[in-house]
Amino acid sequence: MDNFPNLTPFQTLAFPNDSLYPADVGPEEKPQATSREETELTKAEVNILLLPVFFLARKGQKGVIEYRTKIAREEGETDLIWRVYPGSLGPLGPFEKDVFRAMEYLIMRRPFPIENPIPFSIYDLRKAMGLSDSGKIYSDIKTALLKIAQVTVHSKHAFYSKKRRAWVEDVFHLYERIVFDGEQLPDGSIAETNFLWLGSWYLESLNAFYLRPFDYRFYRSLESPVAKRLYEILGVKFQRAKEKGEEFVRYHYSDLCQLLPLTRQVFLSKAQEKLAPGHKELEAAHFLAGVEWLPLREDDWIVRYWPGPRAFREIEEVRHRAEWAPSWIVDEAYERAETEAYIRGFASYLAEELEDPGSYAFYERLARLARGNAALEDLIYRVLSEVKDDFRRGRVRKSKGAAFTDRLKRACLERGLPI
Repeated sequence: MDNFPNLTPFQTLAFPNDSLYPADVGPEEKPQATSREETELTKAEVNILLLPVFFLARKGQKGVIEYRTKIAREEGETDLIWRVYPGSLGPLGPFEKDVFRAMEYLIMRRPFPIENPIPFSIYDLRKAMGLSDSGKIYSDIKTALLKIAQVTVHSKHAFYSKKRRAWVEDVFHLYERIVFDGEQLPDGSIAETNFLWLGSWYLESLNAFYLRPFDYRFYRSLESPVAKRLYEILGVKFQRAKEKGEEFVRYHYSDLCQLLPLTRQVFLSKAQEKLAPGHKELEAAHFLAGVEWLPLREDDWIVRYWPGPRAFREIEEVRHRAEWAPSWIVDEAYERAETEAYIRGFASYLAEELEDPGSYAFYERLARLARGNAALEDLIYRVLSEVKDDFRRGRVRKSKGAAFTDRLKRACLERGLPI
């Protein structure tokens, strides 16, 4: 880890925003601009906000989207696996995602409980997306809906059922069936409008109110696919962090790449470059107050996100709405899974950097203390950097692990930090 000689957090790089829409969609067909200071809070299903379903780019994406991690449970660790298999029309990209978001926006305006089939209008979808009126747009939206319906999802303890308070292990669809105007309905009659049947797990989750506030107007105003995806994820996590009294949200870069999804980069500069369009746009829109990168291992980092004024306004607005119960946010099982992943990663990193695997249990306890304690986390990195530098210079007479432990204890006592 010689690339990280000091503890100054790495700064994000500024790059032009990526275009959200594919090259064959002309400027006149892009969404009309909306003010980023206006809000239109609606609701969005939590699982599909957190779990990856759509690629961030239309071209060059093939195959299966997969997210893997581990969940800590009373009986021990278990694998969490989420896979999204494309259908014959191809994988889902940013345009299909915008269609999905527009459809959910329209569904959330309907009275609860939501029941199949759901009548809908392509015209209303087009207007919700802010697209111009053209035959091609109508055709593209219909194709996008069919692509979403074709996608098969495999969940192994990934999709959470709030109603059953259980992780779903099943293979299913988000959209079960679509019948367009003029086509034959299951009962043999001819449809006089469009109908959508939601998949059973997705429909159940909506009706179980496993939802979070979602500013659809702001989402639509974002141009970078990375910014849109980060808004989905961080919008959930910032509320949770505020409830716990934490100042920021952190992700392992490797986990973040799975969740976006984005190809994982080996070098820090390239990793920052790929995320920079989204970071820059969200900071400019005041949803993010800052982003920091800290080392974890040679090809992985911790990315910290600080909520900005817009994120705080969204949280405060929700607090004063009667329909949002205090427990609307992600179930604690998700939080436990992320916490355990952080602790394992941090402890392994310290044991590896200090060449001290025998003290892994101590480093694990230290990682638990550092979780949610920015001052202690920063101090650990600083002391680690100093010990490694002194060791290279021949100033450490005992093991790196012992030197690190002694120096960290003294530094914590001086600063009044728990150790």
